[in-house]
Amino acid sequence: MSIIRSFHGAVTELARGTPMKQRLVAAYTTYLSQIDAALLPQALATELGAVCAALTASKPLSGETAIQATVRKLSPADADAIAGRIVTLFGLVTRSRALRVVESAAESSTGPRRPSEASPPESPLPRFARADA
Repeated sequence: MSIIRSFHGAVTELARGTPMKQRLVAAYTTYLSQIDAALLPQALATELGAVCAALTASKPLSGETAIQATVRKLSPADADAIAGRIVTLFGLVTRSRALRVVESAAESSTGPRRPSEASPPESPLPRFARADA
């Protein structure tokens, strides 16, 4: 499954009518855990790693997984915050992929940009989510 489809599936899972904690477990188990973070830009890979670590931080009891144990212990506010991070990641990944397509199309029609014309790389994370903010 592609990265975009995996994030889309996770966000769709989060939009269902079941309790938030159930939605988080399903989104992680079915979609997020399947994403190869190495295929993402570094900042997005780091954020995905942080989200996945936050969802699997607790030691499971007998018969449960780390995601189930962690989500069971989350407050409703923390569960909402993690869901919001997943939605933000989906938007950033989609934007990042779209920019690559546009830049690739521009390069193929006009040729590659000279280094003096290149813009400095911009972090794909919004300012509030960056470590340097």
